[in-house]
Amino acid sequence: MGNFENTVVHKILTGKIDLVIHLAGVAVEGWCFKNPLETCEYNIRAVYIILEAIRKSIYPCHLILSTTDKVYGRDATQINPYFEDEPLLAKSIYETSKVCADLLAQSFYFTYKVPLNILRFANLYGGLDRNSSRLVPRTIQRLQNGLPPELRLTNNGQEYTRDFIHISDAIEGIIMVAKASLESNSNIIGEIFNISSGKEYRIRDIIDIIISIFQPGVKYVEVKGGVNYSEIVNQCASNNKMKQVLGWEPKISLKDGLIMIRDEYGQE
Repeated sequence: MGNFENTVVHKILTGKIDLVIHLAGVAVEGWCFKNPLETCEYNIRAVYIILEAIRKSIYPCHLILSTTDKVYGRDATQINPYFEDEPLLAKSIYETSKVCADLLAQSFYFTYKVPLNILRFANLYGGLDRNSSRLVPRTIQRLQNGLPPELRLTNNGQEYTRDFIHISDAIEGIIMVAKASLESNSNIIGEIFNISSGKEYRIRDIIDIIISIFQPGVKYVEVKGGVNYSEIVNQCASNNKMKQVLGWEPKISLKDGLIMIRDEYGQE
């Protein structure tokens, strides 16, 4: 964190920076479970250091903070999705670290009028992500290595569902929020937005689509057994606020996004 404090903070305080988009942090729940101290260091301390630097800066500077739909803490479906104004109910250390960052930002806005927005992301996929802890790259890697993809179920056999959004759509959402926040007399300062597809996908169906694109005919195997940490089973976040306030909505369907990944892998 030393280099972070000496470089980023110095630039905020002296560099006439208009906007900081904070996307850094740790987001692998299994790693966070094993490393709670480091999780808090990266996901909480880094945020309040940036907030304090912006508060002290003599130049106007806006912050866009990325968090996650996991801050809501509860199971959610397409019928009963997450909305931005509902309580944050963290359980695991990862969720808690992101809630702390989220609430710190809200506090700096309400208390010190630090101009900011908070973006809560659903599950991101796309590009050349190689992190095998995540569903899409892990499934592709197993196929490439001649291994059957695994459909992980909870200890009692429940199926997981998730809201997935392609990285390109997420980036477009970030840019739209950034532009709107920097307008004179902006009316979105302090607002929180979900960046999501608004759709609830069964993990089983996602694996089926990946197989059909990469290696048709392969069968996946079901693996029972949850994880050591508390994990939300069903997730889906409403994106109505982004649609209504900024006119943003995702453009890339799940299947098209997975086809893009196949093409990107082939270009390496």
